[in-house]
Amino acid sequence: MNRLALYTRQACGLCREAEALLGELGVAYDARDIDTRAEWTDAYGLEVPVLVALGPRTGSERVIMGGRFDTAPELRRRLARAGIAVPGGL
Repeated sequence: MNRLALYTRQACGLCREAEALLGELGVAYDARDIDTRAEWTDAYGLEVPVLVALGPRTGSERVIMGGRFDTAPELRRRLARAGIAVPGGL
């Protein structure tokens, strides 16, 4: 099963919207504040929020969605394409 991580930062309105949408869909993820690790800040600095699928190998990530998480249907489609099951399906 793929795990998800959501890269965010404090005082980020888009990040709060993404967290709310993921919560509404019942999607589990690891929250990662990019300002707590230099490599996360370097990778995602101005692009947060960024939802990634964490691969089986350490450090492998695939971006699922970033920026504004506009709609639940689009997020569901992107998760399904990545092979990630969402409660309630499409």
